[in-house]
Amino acid sequence: MKAHSTSDAARLAAVFTGLLLLASVPVALAADVTGLRSQAAGLRASSGSLEARAAAATLELYSLEAERGRARAELAGVEAQRTALAREQASARAQLAIARQAVSASQGQLADLA
Repeated sequence: MKAHSTSDAARLAAVFTGLLLLASVPVALAADVTGLRSQAAGLRASSGSLEARAAAATLELYSLEAERGRARAELAGVEAQRTALAREQASARAQLAIARQAVSASQGQLADLA
């Protein structure tokens, strides 16, 4: 009978060990699920942060493009003024050359009269 009770005890120990293993599997799976949920929440938060940064970058890009457009318009205005001033300068130089010729001719005529 002793051999029989040792065998029963071994079986009982094996059954308890199996039950303990089976009981530990859901606990391990629950820990994995909790970890995955935590990781998913972290990824969602990171995604939201990235989306906010992308939106801010897009707005900044639009702002910079508008500023560049204003700068180009201002540059075009400055270039138009420069062109107008260059024409006025050329006209003034031509008028000065004519005036100098007139003065030289007048001085020559005065010298002839004297």
